[in-house]
Order: sequence, then structure tokens, then C-alpha cells
Amino acid sequence: SRLCTELLIKMSSDYSEPVDMSDFFLNETQAQLQKAMFGFPDEFEQKTNKRIRNAFAGIESEYIKDFSIQALEETMKSNGPASQLFQESNDIPKNIKKGNFSYIKKWLNDNIHKQGRLYSPENLICKITGEEINPDFFISYLKQKYGEIYRL
Repeated sequence: SRLCTELLIKMSSDYSEPVDMSDFFLNETQAQLQKAMFGFPDEFEQKTNKRIRNAFAGIESEYIKDFSIQALEETMKSNGPASQLFQESNDIPKNIKKGNFSYIKKWLNDNIHKQGRLYSPENLICKITGEEINPDFFISYLKQKYGEIYRL
């Protein structure tokens, strides 16, 4: 939180300029999702973050298809927690391209939805990924992304 506070102070030019907090939080949430859950590299996140948020908002919505294909390819290469799903079945990309999401739905049901009341979120993530929640990935991302721009 200290890093985010410092970043917001810099972005606001020491409180003299407004900061679009909605855009800030949406950007950071999307970045966290891409990096922490999927293990996507910085380059992919930086290239796609704003465009996919715009697509979800109805601006350039045709980008969703391109993003989905790119994200699938990145997921297959990544080592993020979501890649666990793809390591269990080689047919997932083929089925996704056909519009068949039944394997993903079954995996989510078996590994997440049915387990939700049995484990805390922290224990469930550790059970699925074999690792505890690690904020270092997100902190590293913030330092890299904003450190150079705002000289933090």
C-alpha cells in the first residue's frame, strides 16, 4: 500500500493534479490478474491491459477475440496458477477454439467451486498451485512499471 500511495502522490504531481482513480484501480486489477493468476510477462500485460479494459467497456470490443487467443497462448507458456489447468489436458486449446468450455467448467467446479466452503481462499490457492499467495509478484510489477516513470 505504501508503494501505491507513493505512486498516487507522484501521479497527482504532489496532490496538485487529479488522478482518475477508476482507471488506476482497473489498470492495477487487470495487471494483478494477468501477472498473479496467469503468470503473464510484463510485455504482454503492458501491451494488452488498456485494450482489453476498453473492449470490456464496449470500445473496440472485437479485440476480445484477439485477446482471448493471445491470452490462451501465453497461458500455455506461463507458470502462473491458472496454467495448472492447462497442464492437466492438452485438448484445452483445441476445445476453446471450438467453443467447448466443458473441461474448464468441470475443473473449476471440482477444484474451486466445490472447495470454496471447505478451505479459506489462502488455503485453496495453496492447494491448487502448491504455493502460498505471494505479493512479491505484484510489488515487483508495480516497481517496474511505475518506478522508472515516476522515479520511485
